[in-house]
Amino acid sequence: MSELEYALNTFYLLVSGAFVMWMAAGFTMLEAGLVRAKNVSEIVTKNLGLYSIACVMYLVCGFFLMYPGDSVYNAYFPMIGSTWGMSLDGLTFNTDLGYSDAADFFFQVVFVATAMSIISGAVAERMKLIPFFLFAIVLTGFIYPVQGYWKWGGGWLDAIGYTDFAGSGVVHLCGAAAALAAVIILGPRTGKYGSDGSIKVMRGSNIPIAALGALILWLGWFGFNGGSQLAVNDAANANAVATAIEKTLPNGSKNVKKIIDNPIKKRGITNHRVNGNWICGGASNAGCGILSQFFSDLEIKELSRQINPSKNTSLNLLPLNSKGERFPVNDSDLKPILGPRPVSDSLYLHALFEGLAKIELKGWEKLGELTGSLPKKIITIGGGSKNPQWRKIREKIINITIVSCNKTTSFGTALLAINSK
Repeated sequence: MSELEYALNTFYLLVSGAFVMWMAAGFTMLEAGLVRAKNVSEIVTKNLGLYSIACVMYLVCGFFLMYPGDSVYNAYFPMIGSTWGMSLDGLTFNTDLGYSDAADFFFQVVFVATAMSIISGAVAERMKLIPFFLFAIVLTGFIYPVQGYWKWGGGWLDAIGYTDFAGSGVVHLCGAAAALAAVIILGPRTGKYGSDGSIKVMRGSNIPIAALGALILWLGWFGFNGGSQLAVNDAANANAVATAIEKTLPNGSKNVKKIIDNPIKKRGITNHRVNGNWICGGASNAGCGILSQFFSDLEIKELSRQINPSKNTSLNLLPLNSKGERFPVNDSDLKPILGPRPVSDSLYLHALFEGLAKIELKGWEKLGELTGSLPKKIITIGGGSKNPQWRKIREKIINITIVSCNKTTSFGTALLAINSK
């Protein structure tokens, strides 16, 4: 590798890390806008504090626990004693890696802070400042690095072939699992429910600030996903980065087929809510991972035209990437079913679509058990929104109206805020 390629990769990683760091501002503004005015100061303090704690703890021990090299007890635990130390001495000019170790540390530490920011939003208005900071110390210094070692540090998940691009499991699942554990312990916000079990609406303090925070997060995702390629020193890597960014763009920019009269009149299920209305969202990347194993994007487009969504195939496939992965049912031994493969490629694609829709149905059913209701409408974005056959198969199996999007997230958020009652 030439010095120019090394410098280019290092610079790209630093810039991408800066974009991800900017997401901290997005999380802060989103949370501050969606909590009540009396709690805004504490939310801002929490987000500033968690970022500082994440940086210090990851430097003190987190980075060395997550990437211990040969200093490990086993595939589950790195060796703490030999890796402890507040030092950057081990971060050197690394031509084997393809970019500076210091740039790698910076890109990794902003991911740590992002995982903790997920928890911050979940426990907003539920958790006091000092316990939250103590939780941040434990998660960013120990929990996150150890589970990160399982995959990115060469631990047991990496050994069994688990794949994780841009931290879907290492970052987001870690933050989500910790957040879920926290809210189960903390319970609902004080005053959220009346003595008779009725729900009391707690309106956000500043919807424009929340919308601006969402836009900042959207911008940060370009660094999060594009930067995870880790290199731009040749045409293949550059094209991969462009593809990652291109795939990120529609996920944020296309919300609904038409948000004309007020398409979201009922509550749905997702991550964010504006004045009592849910913006429906989800993750279909699992489907992308399966389909791309068998067909290119162009082949999927052409074969989909041969599918009649009103008909059912006789195939019962379970399109999972690996055993027990990405399935709503808690069954670690559940195995993918990807065959037998018929002679007709269009029939096989049809069966894969049906299998993915059945998996999604299980997910909605699980969420329905938790919330007591199902959404009246699902908004689909990204590549799936451009495939009418796939949308109709989902509608038939899930039995919920699915709307393809062509408007921006900010437009939909603003309209929801305006029309909220």
